[in-house]
Amino acid sequence: MSANLAAIGYLVAAVCFILALRGLSSPASSRMGNRYGMAGMVLAVLTTLLALPHAGVGGYLAILVAIGLGGATGYTVAQRIQMTAMPQLVAAFHSLVGLAAVFVAAGAFLEPQEFAITRPDGPTSPTPATVTRPVPAATSTSVMPADRPLRLSTSRRYQAPLPRAVRLSALS
Repeated sequence: MSANLAAIGYLVAAVCFILALRGLSSPASSRMGNRYGMAGMVLAVLTTLLALPHAGVGGYLAILVAIGLGGATGYTVAQRIQMTAMPQLVAAFHSLVGLAAVFVAAGAFLEPQEFAITRPDGPTSPTPATVTRPVPAATSTSVMPADRPLRLSTSRRYQAPLPRAVRLSALS
């Protein structure tokens, strides 16, 4: 797949995501918003799979297994969660997104040539991984305990399960 075709695929997926957010703003249009979001994600994943320049059978198999595991986990959690616990579910899923971003940044730092962030004149530039790592690390360690106050009664005093120093250590 050419770079221009991949860019068009990602652009259309981004428009679908924007339409999804617009649709999810009202209960009357939420089903259509969900459909736009699903279509955008399918398009983004397909574009990514088709744009991979050197993925072999093992690479595609690993990607499909990961998608299957993630989908099964998300489906199971979504079926078991009560509507009153939706804020906790959203907080938990957001922390997983932050954790995934930490892993991507670590991968980019450890294997920069796979992410095309090497300089042609020599050593690797660690700037992208260094700059992007702290934000998702802070997100994933701060959002996880953030849903707990929602579950506690107002008569109990809340204490964060992780000390602030531990959460801030992820920033370094």
